Amino acid sequence: MDSVSRYGRLSASVLGEGRPEASDREAQRWYVVQAKPREEQRAVENLSRQGYLCYLPLRDTEKIRRRAKVVVSEPLFPGYLFVGLDRVHSDWSKIRSTRGVNRIVRFGDHYPSLSQEALDGLERCRAVLRPLFNRGDMVRITAGAFSGIEAVFVEPDGDARVILLMRMLGSEHNVSFPAFDLVPAY
Repeated sequence: MDSVSRYGRLSASVLGEGRPEASDREAQRWYVVQAKPREEQRAVENLSRQGYLCYLPLRDTEKIRRRAKVVVSEPLFPGYLFVGLDRVHSDWSKIRSTRGVNRIVRFGDHYPSLSQEALDGLERCRAVLRPLFNRGDMVRITAGAFSGIEAVFVEPDGDARVILLMRMLGSEHNVSFPAFDLVPAY
């Protein structure tokens, strides 16, 4: 059974009774697995079913969905997850053909890995809510009379609106807009 934490998705054996013994943990390293695009969760579920220890660190982010601001969890490292493997005793051959997995990351014949301590440090890091826009970001208005015009994000104005700095008629003005009518200007 899987458990979701604020830091990511961990298979039950990492969290509870199936945790490897101390001597096993010393031999075990965490390897980076590249998932297929937007299939990190699928890869974790399928690898966990096969008995692999998986870790997918997540972060909370604000998004606009159906004209409302919502907080969603998304991978901290999009397209990648960690799998706990013993270099000698683990069966690596099944990983490549697992649904949702693209490949195990390697450089030539070298498979880079993380120690359990490094992963514990990553797990201790609190995922900070990333705001949709930061002060000074350029945004483009997508609806209404100002559609297509770029402005500077100043600050949030409640839950559904934001204050923008716009240049109109030769001077700058602070104007309030619905947050769901904005996209980052690239």
